[in-house]
Amino acid sequence: MSDEKALLDDCRYRLKTQLSYAKIFNELARVSLKSSNEMLVLSRMAQLIGEGLQVERCLIYRVDFASRKVLGLSEWRNEAVDHVVRSSIATYPLALFEGGLTWLQTRKEPLVSHKSHRHYAISADASGSLLHDEMGIASLLWMPFLFDDVEQSTQDFYLLAINQLSSECYWESEAVDFVSDCVRLINLAIDKLRVQSNLQTSDLRWRFALEGAGDGVWDWDISRNQLYFSPQWCQMMGDSAHSMPTNFEALSARIHPENASEATLMLDAHLQGALSDYRAEFRLQKNDGNYVWVLARGKVMSRDHHGKPLRMVGTHSDISDKKQQEERAYYLAFYDTLTGLPNRALFQDRAQQALALAKREKTQMALLFLDLDGFKQVNDSLGHQAGDALLQLAGDRLRQVLRDTDTIARLGGDEFVMVVNDATQWVVEQVCLRVLTALSEPYEIDEASVNNVSASLGVSVFPSDGDDYATLLKHADAAMYAAKAGGKNRVAFFDHAMSDILAERLALDAAVRQAQSKEELYLVYQPQYSLNTGRIIGAEVLIRWQHPVLGLVPPAKFIPVAEENGLIIEIGRWVLSEAIKKIAYLIALGNPLTLAVNVSARQFTDAGFAEFVKGLLGEYDVPGELLELELTESLLMNNIEQGLRVMRDLTDVGVQWAVDDFGTGYSSLAYLRRFPLSKLKIDRSFVLDMDQGGQSVVRTIIRMAQSLHMSVIAEGVEDDNQLSALMRMACDEVQGYLLSRPVSGKDLLGLLQDPLSACSDVLRHRVVH
Repeated sequence: MSDEKALLDDCRYRLKTQLSYAKIFNELARVSLKSSNEMLVLSRMAQLIGEGLQVERCLIYRVDFASRKVLGLSEWRNEAVDHVVRSSIATYPLALFEGGLTWLQTRKEPLVSHKSHRHYAISADASGSLLHDEMGIASLLWMPFLFDDVEQSTQDFYLLAINQLSSECYWESEAVDFVSDCVRLINLAIDKLRVQSNLQTSDLRWRFALEGAGDGVWDWDISRNQLYFSPQWCQMMGDSAHSMPTNFEALSARIHPENASEATLMLDAHLQGALSDYRAEFRLQKNDGNYVWVLARGKVMSRDHHGKPLRMVGTHSDISDKKQQEERAYYLAFYDTLTGLPNRALFQDRAQQALALAKREKTQMALLFLDLDGFKQVNDSLGHQAGDALLQLAGDRLRQVLRDTDTIARLGGDEFVMVVNDATQWVVEQVCLRVLTALSEPYEIDEASVNNVSASLGVSVFPSDGDDYATLLKHADAAMYAAKAGGKNRVAFFDHAMSDILAERLALDAAVRQAQSKEELYLVYQPQYSLNTGRIIGAEVLIRWQHPVLGLVPPAKFIPVAEENGLIIEIGRWVLSEAIKKIAYLIALGNPLTLAVNVSARQFTDAGFAEFVKGLLGEYDVPGELLELELTESLLMNNIEQGLRVMRDLTDVGVQWAVDDFGTGYSSLAYLRRFPLSKLKIDRSFVLDMDQGGQSVVRTIIRMAQSLHMSVIAEGVEDDNQLSALMRMACDEVQGYLLSRPVSGKDLLGLLQDPLSACSDVLRHRVVH
């Protein structure tokens, strides 16, 4: 009886199991038929099989024999089992599975393995034990399945792995059969998905080949002269089925007249067999009347037995953006972006063409070289934006006064050049007169009227002044400098004596470049005196250049050259370094003294200026309070925010700031309050005017400085009357030839020891009383 009951119970169990498996199989079939996502089907299979078998983990791997890796794709874990904590979705070396995979590939049937009975599933070496020991697998069931990869003409090898981690499981044949049936079902489902995907891919590729990358396709039946256009073409051209051209003549009528001949020429060459394919760029009229740049490409698809073309297929690509980029690139290469005028490269080409024409026609050609007078002052005082606006206005005026046959260009900065054809003496004089008149008129910039701008104009003429472009340009440049030297706002015609001037300027440029390395530069110091104590309270650092041939070259002559060629930054750094060394030397001798150093615009705006100064102060252990940096008004007003950052950065380490040549610029009281200034320096021109009754300006500056809680120093004091007047006005400090000329470092030390030895009687009397 007991045997019959056990048999009955076993039958009931197996029937229940079979029914459960059948239910799961049906659900898996439903999912696989509905889903269009391969990974979703695989993930759902892992879940359903895991839940149906009531195992702890069910995983899907893909075997990549090329890289010798086993890649984890999907994992289902039984959340009710606490100790199943580690995910197996990872990449493993193929060697770990090598023994089992060999069995699966050769036998192509399920593989069962238990920890206590390691047979063909696990290799006998150490790598095999990793599966059971290190991965913690007690039992596993592997089922292989393969998918055909039509694209690669290969098969993908996958593994379904069912793991027990906590206890060994002896898989029943029904369970193995169930898993096999599920795998076969998934094999069929995914193969079907891949076939459908490949069909869709082929269709998409066909459509892509037809439409191109956003191209409009045209199909020309040449024998019947009928055209077919794709929907993409109609969309690109704004056409409907009723408005699109139906024959070749209608399409040709839409080609821009300027491009029609070239487009037709290229098409005829292909139709006749001279070109293997058709390719042309032209403007094609859209349905709304506007033109679009297109790239036309095509090929004859069939010919008759005589070689006559019967059918041609091609595309039209919208290349408007490409053409705009090409035009932009051409513009940037040959035009000045600020003024819209031709640049140096285009001007040279046009000048050489004009020169060649003048040689053929045996006429004269003039080359004019123009430099704006007063531009630097506007740029420095009102800022770069105002300077740019001035250049734009000047360019517009020059366009208006030149003839259509002439050419004008901007070389760079505030320099312009012009070519005048048929350049008789009268024509050149009239052009120059119109240019000077136009450029000297007031300019309205940012609601301000600028009246101090004019032009210096140099002229060279072919053939008398040169017979090639380079020579004529060089001679016109030399004439322009002669016009500036003659007082500006004038014209100078080249003569050969100017070559000497130009050569001198070039020689000076070359000499400046070598002056520092040859140690021809040195510093002198002009003492600054307190009118309250009569003692030296500081000194201005001044640079000098002793040239072995030219002698003592004044700063006003070589500093502009250094600014123009960019050496001013290097020279400025040298001056700062030497000045801070001198401060350290005076401190060591017990005579600490504040030294004032002028800072140029290019030096101040250099990105590393503040860090350079702080580095020098730290290197020589000099307090920042003993260094005073002088800036001009115009430099302060140019790029205020950047200037403030630099000044505050150095003020934090004690550096003092002074405004040099105060009163010559455009700064206002409101702007001055924003800067961390400690001193205003009255320009020598105002001190000189005091003798002619101009004391009110100086008095106003002193009161302004007092209201801003700044000290004030007057430079250029040369007689007792000036000194007495400044003392009455309560000026704080003075410097000038009356008190002391610039002296060497050695002589400065002597004055520090006896500060009244170089004072005038008025200052000595002031100290005594």
